[in-house]
Amino acid sequence: MFLLYGILAAALFMDFYRCRIPNLLVLAGYVTGAVYCICNYDIWHIFIIDSMLIVLALYPLFLIGAFGGGDVKLFAVIGVFLGLELTINIFITALMAGAVCSVIKIVCTLLKRQKISLSGLYIHFSLPVFVGTILTLHGGITWITF
Repeated sequence: MFLLYGILAAALFMDFYRCRIPNLLVLAGYVTGAVYCICNYDIWHIFIIDSMLIVLALYPLFLIGAFGGGDVKLFAVIGVFLGLELTINIFITALMAGAVCSVIKIVCTLLKRQKISLSGLYIHFSLPVFVGTILTLHGGITWITF
């Protein structure tokens, strides 16, 4: 899991630094996850199919602008490491963490007495993804089970 945390931390840093998650980082994470699954599981192909299903499910959210492309690809990396069930739980936890981040950002904007605009309410979703992963894997947060 330290490999996954390293990839998520690098994505978080790049998202804050450049406002995008590089494709090379996502590709490295996906290949690392695939190798991890091949070495540790007999049914490794299921994890790869799960990650593709995650991309297909999140792609409409990318099309309407709810998520960035890097965020969708980051969930594919999580899916290849952890499978569909844990990734869905991480996704739900990340949505909750993203809501908290948004409220904090709105309150900070109001305290600075600035006018709130929709373009100014952008949050780097890699932070809620990182927090959601930690809370789900180590905090025992489970929303759904198969």
